[in-house]
Amino acid sequence: MGVAFYPATNDVERYRRLRAVSRQLSDRIARTIPARAFDAIGEALGMLRDGMLVLDSEDMSAVLADCCLYDWFEDGRNLVEVHERRNRRRRAPT
Repeated sequence: MGVAFYPATNDVERYRRLRAVSRQLSDRIARTIPARAFDAIGEALGMLRDGMLVLDSEDMSAVLADCCLYDWFEDGRNLVEVHERRNRRRRAPT
């Protein structure tokens, strides 16, 4: 049987706050996706046709973006790892 889940008001507020921060972070990282990543991932997923990305549905744009962020590697790191590393250096105490 399923587990009953009854979120308290503060649970819902926390989720909404964290979800908003998560979306902002994803949007910020997504803006760093280079064209060559879109081309490479688009080709691998069969979305690149005659040099143009062709998305069969809106859902595929999310798949393409996620693959570019998590599955496209340069110098052994994906774009999320690159972002984390850059920001870790900025936060490091001097």
